[in-house]
Amino acid sequence: MNFSIECIDEVTQNDSSLRNEILQLFIDNLPDYIDELEFSFKQNDLEGLKKSAHKLKTPLLTLKVEGIINLLEFVEIEVDEYTPQNEINKTLMQIVFGVQQVIYQLKLINMVN
Repeated sequence: MNFSIECIDEVTQNDSSLRNEILQLFIDNLPDYIDELEFSFKQNDLEGLKKSAHKLKTPLLTLKVEGIINLLEFVEIEVDEYTPQNEINKTLMQIVFGVQQVIYQLKLINMVN
């Protein structure tokens, strides 16, 4: 999964300690956002699903994870009560898998620095 920590480097002015702290926040918080998204889906809570997608999209915009952002925008904007459950489920599986890859890669970056 392609992403960039360039924005984080700019904000931290390449301070590796501060950058690692911020990356750790992403590593710690992204799974919670995924859990919220999945919970809303399981509860058939369409509004909760849309809010969870928006909430997850925010940190991914910072990391410029375009593919997942597009999927989240689909959920946030286009999904409605007429969208087939299997289509929503497939999209959520792609989101979860992509975010898990990002978390793994962030962990690797944090270990190196």
